[in-house]
Amino acid sequence: MAGTGGRSGKAVRVGASRVTLGRLIKSGGAGSVYLLPRRPQSVAKLYHDHLHPDAYSRKVEAMLALSPDLPVREEHGERYVQIAWPTELVHDDRGRFLGFLMPLLDIAATSELETVLQERQAAAQGLPTGLGAKMTLAANLASVIAALHRRQHYVVDLKPVNLRFYRESLYIALLDCDGFSIQGRGERFRASQFTPDYLAPEFQRGGVASEGERTQDLFALAVVVFRLLNFGIHPFTGKPGSQRVPTDIPGRIRDDCYAYGRRPNPAMAPSPVSGHALMPGELRDLFDRAFGGRDRPDADEWAKLLTRYARRDGGQLVGCRRNPAHQHFTGMACAACARAELLERSRRQARAQPRQTRARRVHTPAPGRAHATTTGPRRGAPQSGPSAGGTSGCLTAIVIVVLGCILMSRSCGNDPVPADPIRPHATISRPVVVEQRAEPDPLPPIVPVTTRPDPARMEHATLGVLEAMGAGDASAYAHAMAELTAAAQAYPRAQPASLQAYFAGIGQRNESTRERLETRDDDLRAIVEADPYAAFAVIELGVRLLLRGRPAEARAMFTQAAATDPRNPKAWYGLGLSYLEEDQARAAAGIAVAQLGFANGDEADATAGIFDLALQNGSDTRQRLASAKARAGELAATLRDVPVRNEAARTR
Repeated sequence: MAGTGGRSGKAVRVGASRVTLGRLIKSGGAGSVYLLPRRPQSVAKLYHDHLHPDAYSRKVEAMLALSPDLPVREEHGERYVQIAWPTELVHDDRGRFLGFLMPLLDIAATSELETVLQERQAAAQGLPTGLGAKMTLAANLASVIAALHRRQHYVVDLKPVNLRFYRESLYIALLDCDGFSIQGRGERFRASQFTPDYLAPEFQRGGVASEGERTQDLFALAVVVFRLLNFGIHPFTGKPGSQRVPTDIPGRIRDDCYAYGRRPNPAMAPSPVSGHALMPGELRDLFDRAFGGRDRPDADEWAKLLTRYARRDGGQLVGCRRNPAHQHFTGMACAACARAELLERSRRQARAQPRQTRARRVHTPAPGRAHATTTGPRRGAPQSGPSAGGTSGCLTAIVIVVLGCILMSRSCGNDPVPADPIRPHATISRPVVVEQRAEPDPLPPIVPVTTRPDPARMEHATLGVLEAMGAGDASAYAHAMAELTAAAQAYPRAQPASLQAYFAGIGQRNESTRERLETRDDDLRAIVEADPYAAFAVIELGVRLLLRGRPAEARAMFTQAAATDPRNPKAWYGLGLSYLEEDQARAAAGIAVAQLGFANGDEADATAGIFDLALQNGSDTRQRLASAKARAGELAATLRDVPVRNEAARTR
């Protein structure tokens, strides 16, 4: 595929000036982005040749003519780009349109908005979890969308994974704006992408009509705000009132199964851990208008209300007396405390049930089998642990996990499983031992590490590998992988205790109930929290998150595994799958890196088959996966002989 990946060092024209292109920093489905050595605050996006860049020229000119009022903010020596909007056109020496300049946005200083929707994942990455910070994010998002709408431009595919925020200031940053619906002079350049989980009910059957793009934005904005303020819960999930209720979110949106209104919905009851009942009436009224009809609040109305609650001097939010990390609405109880208590009570009940079952087995032996003995798995470390070059152990565990999860996902629908508070240490349950046998020695504890990985640096480093692979640039790929490998050498190895805890958990848990599945998640998270370099546990947790439809959380796990163990193909394969729904170029690049790392085709096929089970079975997803694999095969063939090809990895 012809592209723009080989233009570093070449000159282009910006107005009357000639500008030299610097290092390639990103290559996506539409084009590639380059640094500009002589213009350090700007970057150039050049469209791929095979897309016929001239087709984009009128749209970009329209964007320049109607720029939204979202200037770059400079505060306390920091520069915050709110929107990556075109600033100047780029041509070649013959005057042919190539692309445009836009402000340089510091990706390393930002995170996906999706990551703050899951409390445990946000806390692990040092991101805000309190209501005050989330209210600020919601207010800033509404303000940015309002500024865009004042110029009659619409995002259309508005969703958390497409939005980023600055971790320090909580300002929102919009990227890939040339994919928005743009108002030109006498014509409109429509957006072609949308996501069913954020699609308004009137568009679920036929797609977004040209006159409906604004109202689509308003629906999606309300969904994002609801999830921000209500622990990540989607407003169209809950407990179905009958078997006639669709099991998928798009179907529930289509059938108006909004469960959190001021008036109960007979079709759907709210999630028991929802905090909507402890929101002020005026906020709930806006949600009811957004999800209960077509008179949706516009972005300005959202911005005004949310800003009033977000202001520290507004007195609308107060700190929780029981937990300093919590905030709640003035005059109301703390929803975060109520949710934590309910989750803890559910966990205790779930753990008590297996103990009661085991006790009955011990004290009520079957006739003729009074002396039968049940033993647990051997306590020593396994003979061969999981590694980048083998499919034993970790792969077997993933088979058990994924198949168990598939059964549970079918019985439980698409309702999200709420995240639990972080547990500081791994909890390993002992095997059942009957008769007079002595209890085996407990597993050695996993000692929490003091050197923690930096998520932003990991993301930046792994993206460098993906972008180089996606551009088919052998030199850039070799350099990026060598840098990542060198950085990983400074990280500690996984502790033997992590491996023992991991295998003890596999041998002792029959994952046939939802409670046990969640307990398995708890054990994995505890291992990863104490020992973030245990890539085998990180990868399995990533697969489980993919299965539950949480690609952003899964991506954080696979990124961590790839950055701490760069020669592990399973980490790269999972990382590729996590991008499948939003960035085909990165999805193909991740799968290609994995293909270079597998020792043989059988291992690749086995891992791919198991990982792919974690994806939804819709035809669109299968088509995207097939396309990504085909492109990955081309990339891997091009870079097959790169010197840094993955050899034997160190066991993690």
